[in-house]
Amino acid sequence: MQTRFPDRQLALFNVSVALHDGPVVLTRLEDPLSGRPVQSIPVGDAVSVTMLLQKQAQALDWAIVASKTMLAGVKDVVKTGREAPLLLPGRSVPIEAAELLKANT
Repeated sequence: MQTRFPDRQLALFNVSVALHDGPVVLTRLEDPLSGRPVQSIPVGDAVSVTMLLQKQAQALDWAIVASKTMLAGVKDVVKTGREAPLLLPGRSVPIEAAELLKANT
């Protein structure tokens, strides 16, 4: 960021990303006054798990966390690092996850 915006005093920050797969439903939100669509958002268990995994990634200091469910489909083309069973809030069974390091090219 300092290279791109050298004239700005920007606070340091970290970004973390979570990857998971599963079924989702797109829900359309409408403006209650006009009835016009405002935006569509994905909802469902897969979305909730992904959001909770992302929070765990921050706590683990992993840039990218991926569920083993998602990694099963791409295991031959990615490199993973640390692994951990992550107990997510509201869940009785941990989600097996791994740190995603890079995509093999």
